[in-house]
Amino acid sequence: MAAYEDILRIGTVVSVHPERHRVRVRFTDKNDMVSDELPVLVPGSLKNKGQCLPDENELVLCAFLPSGEEAGFVVGSFYSEADLPLSADRDEYLLKIPGGGCIAMHRKRHTITLVDYHGSKMLWEGGNITLKSANNIYLNPDGNVPIPSHISAQFD
Repeated sequence: MAAYEDILRIGTVVSVHPERHRVRVRFTDKNDMVSDELPVLVPGSLKNKGQCLPDENELVLCAFLPSGEEAGFVVGSFYSEADLPLSADRDEYLLKIPGGGCIAMHRKRHTITLVDYHGSKMLWEGGNITLKSANNIYLNPDGNVPIPSHISAQFD
């Protein structure tokens, strides 16, 4: 029977292969051994699909089957003292990528917020949608569409 330290391991991503959604991982506790390409777990892979790969130098938790080091996968990454969570609010789901793009959903306030790299923002809250553009807002409807009276503009 395999020991737990052979089944669960923490390592550092050394290469990312997005076309196969796999990574290679270095394990310092195993004399800097580098794994074969390991698949990264996702929330769905058939009809509902999710995709989020760890970056090079990111710490990840890997699980290996008792049959050997070739049969394993990346369970995920985790926060540390050096890399803290984006928010301390347990009711907020955040997804942020380098450069400023962010999606935030709050389960108690029932809000969804999208922010782009330029500071433009779209907020769904209380049945309303608020757009704030860093530059211009373009509406491109097909045909002649009048602007209804319930659309308002506010200027900062």
